[in-house]
Amino acid sequence: MVQRMDALDALTRSEAEVLARTAQITAEHWNQPTVCGEWTVDSLVRHLVSGSNMAVTGLTGAPKEVVVESLQAAIDGDLIDAMRKSFAAQAAAMCVPGAMEVTVHHPAIDMTGEQLLGFRIVDLVMHAWDLAHSLGFDESLDADLVAWTWEWLQPIAPFIGTLGMFGEGPSGTLTDDHPLDRRLIDLTGRRP
Repeated sequence: MVQRMDALDALTRSEAEVLARTAQITAEHWNQPTVCGEWTVDSLVRHLVSGSNMAVTGLTGAPKEVVVESLQAAIDGDLIDAMRKSFAAQAAAMCVPGAMEVTVHHPAIDMTGEQLLGFRIVDLVMHAWDLAHSLGFDESLDADLVAWTWEWLQPIAPFIGTLGMFGEGPSGTLTDDHPLDRRLIDLTGRRP
């Protein structure tokens, strides 16, 4: 394994990657399209807030219908403030004793808190890149975080394109000679 960064440190760093991009958002950015299908910048940021809120609810062991409701809850007020609060709540929920062993009734599939933590990190890292790429910001990502995310995804890499979360998966056009961040972006179905 290339990198043994602690998963909670990876979560903190992945949240920082998103916050570094959202700190650059101005009023004219919110309605701009992103590389995430039909999502605008506003939609993408709402997705990140909702995902973090859903993680907090899921880590309580709540039934699936309650987890789904938390994912669909309205987000009022300033989106950046809502994001900071949801990230803080998510980090705190991940640190609760026993949180990694909880069965989370995620809308897609039941998983452990530890698995949810990994998925949340991947979601944050990749959407940080999506925001940067969509808005012309610096696309570089924390190298240790890229390595952690790459390693975490390896068990699902052979079938990642069939999951419905990562586009078509890797293009098959990159080799081990390409930088790891480019390979990670490609693995997760992005075509810069």
